[in-house]
Amino acid sequence: HSAGGGVTLTDTLVTGCEAGLKIVDTYQTTIDLGNSVIRGNLTGIDVYGGSAGNRILNGAVQNNAGDGIRVEGSDDTPDDNHFTGISVSGNAGNGIIIYDGTGNAISGCRVTGNNTDEKAYGGIAVLAGGTTVTGNVIENNRCLGVFADDALSTEPVDAAYNWWGHISGPSGE
Repeated sequence: HSAGGGVTLTDTLVTGCEAGLKIVDTYQTTIDLGNSVIRGNLTGIDVYGGSAGNRILNGAVQNNAGDGIRVEGSDDTPDDNHFTGISVSGNAGNGIIIYDGTGNAISGCRVTGNNTDEKAYGGIAVLAGGTTVTGNVIENNRCLGVFADDALSTEPVDAAYNWWGHISGPSGE
């Protein structure tokens, strides 16, 4: 829990937890994972509650038993959180899932080889409107690269300028 400022992790391994990093009711904080690795947890990173305006940067979130990164609300929604430069790979669930909030952004991330148990949506799942997914590498995820809920049709996901593993785009044809 934090209101402003920054947290830097350097060459840290986080493993064996329910959530490798749980961000609860945190506002306008920059969390730089550096070369740290979050792996072998139930969930890699859980951004929860009214956490808003945070920047989560760098590092690797890999081989977790559930989702790599989850963004979910409670009484307050997690809005305007930005994930940049994170390698998200090999997670059993979704690489990244946005359950709640608006204005969340995923950019410059490498989202590969997720949904290994084939019970989730795939690389990135967006179940809340107003999310941008741009400038990422999204490839080799089971099921879908990006899933956007039909309810978002009034506020579609911006998923432009990503690399989908094929020059023709997400269809690979």
